[in-house]
Amino acid sequence: MVRSQDVVAAVPTNAVGPNDGQNFPDSYSFSTESTARLFEVTGYDAKGALVGYGNGLIDTVPGTAVYVKQMGAGLYETGLERAPSGVAAIEVRADDYLLTDNVSQKTRSTRLAVRSKFTQLGTRKFKITTFNADGTVRGNLHRTLEIN
Repeated sequence: MVRSQDVVAAVPTNAVGPNDGQNFPDSYSFSTESTARLFEVTGYDAKGALVGYGNGLIDTVPGTAVYVKQMGAGLYETGLERAPSGVAAIEVRADDYLLTDNVSQKTRSTRLAVRSKFTQLGTRKFKITTFNADGTVRGNLHRTLEIN
């Protein structure tokens, strides 16, 4: 892959290449706060042919933010950014199915992210449950994403 193009909330951002940094980093400033902003990333070879595609969503808010990002074919990570200090762990359900984190091999993740492989494409309803250190539930966050 020699070039990447990101699209956030249906707006193309700058195209980036390997000289811009490892993993084709992109930067984009949002003019309004929002939750569940959809994004997609496309990768192209030197001839301009599409060689990669990924999608996900991000919250563009100053406080606790949810992200769902594709990390490979059918592999997605769901997690929190800027979680309150009292959040000790999360659980993630997709369509009411409790996911196991491929990194920790646990369903309750203290890394505040759950990476899981999806074998069926389609729309998934995510429920992120946050926990205190004593195991009590702090709250729930909900997002919906089309798994490609």
